[in-house]
Amino acid sequence: MHEAFAGLAADGHTTPRGAPRNPLQLGATVWYFRHESRATSPPIWVQNLILPPLSVLAKVFGMRAYLDHWDSRISELEPERLP
Repeated sequence: MHEAFAGLAADGHTTPRGAPRNPLQLGATVWYFRHESRATSPPIWVQNLILPPLSVLAKVFGMRAYLDHWDSRISELEPERLP
């Protein structure tokens, strides 16, 4: 989850406080990682009411909760192998 939010920030898609600028991106990312972490505000019942529809709309518009280029485990450059 932290990589996703750091990736959004690095790509310039967050507000100065670190929240995704696009509400659909917020819904997709926060709902995807809901089992790892939750915000303390708004209350959980409000999050459970608002986030699922935002997440569905995000999928309809082709938004993903997490992009591979944010993954620190994937290296774009593979180390050269010695013969």
